[in-house]
Amino acid sequence: MKNEITLVLALALNAVVLPLSSQEVITAENIDEIRLGYEGEWQYPDNPVSSNVYSRVRNVYAGHWMSLFDYFITVRGGGMCNDLDDQDFPKLYELCEVVSNHCAEIVVDWRTYETNEMVRFTTLNAFGYAGYDYMTNLAVNVIGQYASNTNYCSWDTVKFLRNPRGTPLEWYMSRNYDVPCISNALLTIKAKAEGMGDSNTCHSCERDLSGETKTWYLEMKAAGML
Repeated sequence: MKNEITLVLALALNAVVLPLSSQEVITAENIDEIRLGYEGEWQYPDNPVSSNVYSRVRNVYAGHWMSLFDYFITVRGGGMCNDLDDQDFPKLYELCEVVSNHCAEIVVDWRTYETNEMVRFTTLNAFGYAGYDYMTNLAVNVIGQYASNTNYCSWDTVKFLRNPRGTPLEWYMSRNYDVPCISNALLTIKAKAEGMGDSNTCHSCERDLSGETKTWYLEMKAAGML
């Protein structure tokens, strides 16, 4: 039953193609192998900050009635605010404290966090819960690096940095589009989206930059729909 649940989630997320890192893609054929890799012994980075982050990320999903991997896939699919159980938020907040205390080191060493999808996704969410300044710092720097070298991080990371779905900072770029560092980041994302034919992201950036998304957000907020 557990395998069937995970496979259904994977199918729903991306037609049986769910990137886990630059090397890993989950399919119906390798899902059990991928699960074992995440639930087995991890190799931690030598750097004490990143090693601490890796350890705390794993702890966020540990001890759940679902397996580590299945719980992560569930949270990844629905968003942290929707599918992380209430009793696990204190562990996420512990990770947020690490992120806020070591923001500069994590930003500089971001590529280390791209090699493990559980770490990438959860650390991004931790920045979204840590606050606007931390999230903006990460976004501006990582998107700037991506502009120079598209191998620096995944396109999924760039899109999440624009709109960290499932965190308190969802729509933060849309709401602050007129802040110079935010508008520059949005222009960079738009240009890259145009180059790779990602029309959805391109149009979203255009709506952000015009202020249309902010107007919509404020109207929905006033109506109690957000």
